[in-house]
Amino acid sequence: DESAPDRYLWHIGGAYNFSVLGANDAFGSGTSGNAGSPQPFYQARATPEFGPLGYSELGNPFGSAVNGTPSFVDTGRYAADTFHLAGLETVYQSGPLGITAEYMATTVESVVGPVFYHGGYAQVAYRLTGEHRVYDKKTGTLGRLVPFTDFIPLKRDGIAGWGAWEVAARWSIIDLRNPQKLDGHYYNAATNTFTGTSKAGNGILQDTTLGVTWFLNTHTKIQANWIHAMLDNSARGWSQADLFVSRVQ
Repeated sequence: DESAPDRYLWHIGGAYNFSVLGANDAFGSGTSGNAGSPQPFYQARATPEFGPLGYSELGNPFGSAVNGTPSFVDTGRYAADTFHLAGLETVYQSGPLGITAEYMATTVESVVGPVFYHGGYAQVAYRLTGEHRVYDKKTGTLGRLVPFTDFIPLKRDGIAGWGAWEVAARWSIIDLRNPQKLDGHYYNAATNTFTGTSKAGNGILQDTTLGVTWFLNTHTKIQANWIHAMLDNSARGWSQADLFVSRVQ
């Protein structure tokens, strides 16, 4: 709509990646007393969804909020050569309503054959004060929100008001369960071989999030999230945790 360029839009995207795994130069491969893993391996792990700091439209966050938070799900390290990663995403925006969803799937070519993992999320956001998010056509991403009125005007002639208010709800899931046939092929740091049987933290992690954001102006915001994490661990069964996260930026 030329009179409201990115206020009403539907975005669809897809991606594919093929990666060859390394050995000594892979993340975390070095251990005390040896130079690193003797052959390539794969490992994936995740914490509940709070972490990168900075605006979502910036490619490089300026810090992490998860330092010291343990991984809730972890595949462990096992011998593998390559992996395939594919993803689908969609964004729908109709005025103050925004809906975002993404699904990703990974197939790892391991020493015992293909191992499959997948995950995704769906999110609904609504701007109570009527604003929408700017859409960057070059990067295909939603950018910052520009309030109709600023609670703290940055210009002398700026319009003073309540700023912009956004509420959001989100559900996400990641499935990092390993097949039993990987037993005997996990990395054993004591012997520097892939003969271990530990399944680490295999399982399914789900998050539900309720959030509210107050945009005082284009460059200042206050956020608060309640994240309820639900973990189905292959070895330890069901558990859950609640995280209350806030940020002033």
